[in-house]
Amino acid sequence: MQKMAPATSLHTTRVNNKDGEQIRTNILNENTHSWRITQHGAYYSIRDYSTQKFLVNASGASSDNGTKVTIWTYPDSAPAHGQVKFIKAD
Repeated sequence: MQKMAPATSLHTTRVNNKDGEQIRTNILNENTHSWRITQHGAYYSIRDYSTQKFLVNASGASSDNGTKVTIWTYPDSAPAHGQVKFIKAD
């Protein structure tokens, strides 16, 4: 069994666990879905907390501003468009 790195959780609106589904923040804290944020060096991955098979990624493998954030099935390592880097806000 693979050892899991320490992680932080994130909560969004409930998702239906379908490839390509867009996720949204959950301001009302109703019907939430939990995600696991795990650090991998300079980048992070965000996966479905319960199964770890769904990965948050940029739709269409795009890196353009305004790209929709979706989920997709990636049971192995995250592709480049599934690697997240957090930037401190001013």
